[in-house]
Amino acid sequence: MIRARKSMTSEQPSPKHNKTNPITEGMAELLDELKLSTHWDRPSILMVVFRSKLTMLQAQISLKNKIRRIGQQVKHIRVNQENYDLALHLSERTDTSKTVFFISDLHNGGGLAGLNAFRALNMRRELLVDHSIRVVFWLSEADSTTMMLNAIDFWAFRHRLVELLNSPRENILPGLLHKLSELPWEPQNHTNLAPVDAGQLVALQAELKGVPNAVRFTAWLQISYAATLWADGNFHEAQNQLAALLAEVQITEDVHLQAECLAAIGQVFFSAGDHQSARKVLEKSLELDPKNSTGWLILAKIHHGQQRKTEMNLALERLLVLVPRNSEGWELLGDLQVSSNQMEEAARSYLNAQAGSSKNALVWKKLGDICANTGHLEQAGMYYRKACRLGKRAGDFLKLGEIYQQLNKSGPAIRAYKQAVRLEEFNPVPWEALGKLYRAEKHFRAEIKAFSKAAALAEKAKHSLI
Repeated sequence: MIRARKSMTSEQPSPKHNKTNPITEGMAELLDELKLSTHWDRPSILMVVFRSKLTMLQAQISLKNKIRRIGQQVKHIRVNQENYDLALHLSERTDTSKTVFFISDLHNGGGLAGLNAFRALNMRRELLVDHSIRVVFWLSEADSTTMMLNAIDFWAFRHRLVELLNSPRENILPGLLHKLSELPWEPQNHTNLAPVDAGQLVALQAELKGVPNAVRFTAWLQISYAATLWADGNFHEAQNQLAALLAEVQITEDVHLQAECLAAIGQVFFSAGDHQSARKVLEKSLELDPKNSTGWLILAKIHHGQQRKTEMNLALERLLVLVPRNSEGWELLGDLQVSSNQMEEAARSYLNAQAGSSKNALVWKKLGDICANTGHLEQAGMYYRKACRLGKRAGDFLKLGEIYQQLNKSGPAIRAYKQAVRLEEFNPVPWEALGKLYRAEKHFRAEIKAFSKAAALAEKAKHSLI
């Protein structure tokens, strides 16, 4: 069952959405509202009431993917006794113009009968409007009832309500598992897509008991929970969670799943700085499943740190055969080729890295360095401009200014150095670079000002270190 309600300020739902899937229909309706609120920079207070945690997970993944396509990011906030005053907390954030907030677990806000979060929303609801907050509240049936009884004004304040109360469980597992298991096992992937905490893990495991073919999906949930622990820096707890899962999946004789668990354990060891243990576990994982691309990537990183060039090259070859557009793999191969003075090959590898993801400022910088060092200054400038647009780092603008100077383009060089000054106003180096350029251009008054500023900042930095 799905129903949608609107406030007087919301738009009418589009009649064209697919009526056969409640989740698809409901999330498309919420997206329509979010598109309008983003376009007009107005608030959007949305609510989803669910009966099944599994349905909630599917709906969150569906809506999050749609939200990213309209240029917004999603931030999950689970309510606790520290952040229960949600309207105040959100109004103090600086990322609200580009963010849709997913709020869950209102009942964990503390207070008498767990009502703090509900009452705070009721009292401070206008803050969400004043600061044009876009938020989706994910409410269990119990939480929705509590809100209706104890925060009636906020309940009526919403722009949209979607109820997901009768979705089947079994037939959504394959699609969910496909979306989730194809992710490289890294905290930013799992925690950004659908973070799983201990409470959700227990609830989802209970819901999946007796569901046919749920073993791999349940295992993924445990892996995702370990990713959440890893992202929080709890390496030991993440290792324990994964070790317990490994013991369970070994009984099933699912070799691929065992390899995934071992690869995840290896990554946690790697993040904790224990590269020796990481290498042993990853090699065991790859013996079980040579097609585990994440294992080859982390193994290549370990070999890179240990200066084992031959082994690193072999690991990257295996990785790039499996995943030809793996940006990180191509970047590592480029780094290896630079260290072996194979500049043309390195440039090709870096370009391949950007074919997979062109938003890596560091790779554009590396390409710019290769071109600058081999005398291709125009190309170096092009790559550094890309790096500057993406990274906005003072050092990149300094290098861009130097390239422009070598090309005898004093105007663009001055603009690049000034941008470096704006990014690091207390750094004397950009001022000194400006002074030298002004001297070469015989702008003596500007030269004196720039060198004076550089000297003053250098003196200030010197005293701050004493």
